Amino acid sequence: MTAGGIALIGLGGRDVFDALFHPEGRSALARTIMQGVWRVLARRGRGTRTFALAGPVGLVAVFACWAALLVLGWALVFLPHVPGGFHRATAGPADPDLIEALNVSLVTLTTLGFGDVTPDAAWWRVVVPIEALRDHAGSSTT
Repeated sequence: MTAGGIALIGLGGRDVFDALFHPEGRSALARTIMQGVWRVLARRGRGTRTFALAGPVGLVAVFACWAALLVLGWALVFLPHVPGGFHRATAGPADPDLIEALNVSLVTLTTLGFGDVTPDAAWWRVVVPIEALRDHAGSSTT
């Protein structure tokens, strides 16, 4: 699970890097998504209002894909350590492990910091914020 999560994080990170910093914008995933959006919306005709939305819709789709890769990747990294490696502030029933891992990932990536789930081990308290740092490092260039 952890290796799969690291692979998803690497795929997302590499695609973001290639899209933003490669001189020719050689981002395979983003390019594929954009081409798919253009193809789908072009079926309605190039002169239509729908076709004019292809660029913005494609951009949102690419960003959503990158975010999904990061959220799912980090959730897979956290999953083997949930619930034992994290402390829940609420006394309610624990969520299923995957939901809890996704919650930790989403809260960290969006830097909401609810504080309802925090890592127990010292090394996790160092690793978990890396997800938020990685997000902010990428977003400061856009």
